[in-house]
Amino acid sequence: MPKVFISHSSKDTDFCLRLQRSLHDADVEVWLDATDLRQGQAIETAIRKAIATRDFVVVVLSQHSAQSPWAHFEVGLATSNRLSAGEPRVLPLVIDDVALPIYVAATRFVDFRPTTDYDAAVAELVRNIVATHASILRDRRRRHAIKGGLALALALPTLLAGWLYWQSREDRRDELSVTKSRIWDQVHTHRAVARDLSERLFMKYPDDPEVLRVRGWVLHFDHRSNDAISLFSRGLDLVGDKEGQTAQNLSLGKANALVAEGSPSGLKEARELYSMLIKRWRYENAFTNIGMLSLKEGLPAQAATEFEEARTVLTAQHQQGQVNPALAYVHTGLAVAQATSGQPVEEQKLVNHLKQAVCYQRAVLLFLILGEQSIGYFGYLELASGWAKLKQNAAVRDWLRTVDLAQLKPGQVSCTEQ
Repeated sequence: MPKVFISHSSKDTDFCLRLQRSLHDADVEVWLDATDLRQGQAIETAIRKAIATRDFVVVVLSQHSAQSPWAHFEVGLATSNRLSAGEPRVLPLVIDDVALPIYVAATRFVDFRPTTDYDAAVAELVRNIVATHASILRDRRRRHAIKGGLALALALPTLLAGWLYWQSREDRRDELSVTKSRIWDQVHTHRAVARDLSERLFMKYPDDPEVLRVRGWVLHFDHRSNDAISLFSRGLDLVGDKEGQTAQNLSLGKANALVAEGSPSGLKEARELYSMLIKRWRYENAFTNIGMLSLKEGLPAQAATEFEEARTVLTAQHQQGQVNPALAYVHTGLAVAQATSGQPVEEQKLVNHLKQAVCYQRAVLLFLILGEQSIGYFGYLELASGWAKLKQNAAVRDWLRTVDLAQLKPGQVSCTEQ
């Protein structure tokens, strides 16, 4: 199945979501930030990884993308990959009357402008993808054959065994990557699908730390905290004292499951894990989650201090252009902590925190409107207890009556501290 990365301006997201559905219907796997960028991920790292693992980068050219630094970064990265390794291929398409850049003017592009038949343009794009993908597969097989031939010529028995081992690892890595991606896609919307996929993966690779991590998160979201804790602990035993993303994610998963389990000893261990993640790796989510833990333990003043530290860390990254939606949780947590601490607080500060939270993630406004029970979907039940009290604040109520949802631009670098 061909794999595609869609590079675009966030202002063209509606078109890209439609294109994603059309390509999925044509059996083309699509990575789009609006649906595939995970909460708390470092954006640049996620984009680099996504482009490196795709066969094609579809560049959506528009008047908006011409002004988008991220779109230029993605195209530059894809072009660099193509020059160095021959992949991924860059496939431009045009959706409005924009001046074509040099790298497009000299090549063929697919016309999606309003005067063009959309279905015909999709069919042309799919034909280009399928035809070129067949060429890519032939090139890969040829490169593999050359490598295998050299290996056989040098030392047939040893290198053949090594090649077969490498191939099995590659196949396993690809299987894990595809299955994990499907699990994350389904875990909030089709829980039964995610549960079945993760269980089958776990039965096949019961001693793989990444599999234990994914299965543990599914169980955690499925409110089976004790089972999740067991898998996260087993994964941590397997990785030992290694540095790396897997160890960090396993530690975070175990801490979150311990908080959900809620026993005094579990909360104590969770705080130790969050503190370790902060001191050892400066792990972003741990700064936020330790504040949430303090709210759960009825320590709003301590939570406010912890959220302030989280804001310092994440805002520094944000000002460098690394937009982090976790800032929505940080500002929401600050508003709740300050409103429930019993200490005097300027009402406008609470409103400013909520404005910032909504700027980074518009869902915050929806939860404010729907009520404190809805905060569970937001991912942090620890906020619920202070939600009603926060909404009783007169300045917060006045702001809610005047806010214009249409003017909000979530996740933008323009979200600035107030």
